[in-house]
Amino acid sequence: MGENSIVAAGAIVVKDVPDNVIVGGNPAKIIKELDPQEEKVTRMDLFEDPVALEELYDYLDKIDLKQNSLFGWLRSRIIPSNKH
Repeated sequence: MGENSIVAAGAIVVKDVPDNVIVGGNPAKIIKELDPQEEKVTRMDLFEDPVALEELYDYLDKIDLKQNSLFGWLRSRIIPSNKH
């Protein structure tokens, strides 16, 4: 696998993956080329600062739960949806 490359979950890799790319699919194809000069944030970088990680999760929760409301929650308790 190429240096600084990312393989998408479920991708079937049938040949060498070049450096600095994201691949995905069956068979895996290049989805995006990455700039090797761009500063990368690794998973280990996130865990080095627990306060910043907590702030990141709070921010992502706000984005993910933006459409939720008390009325919507009450409605889901009274009239459950079969979507899930």
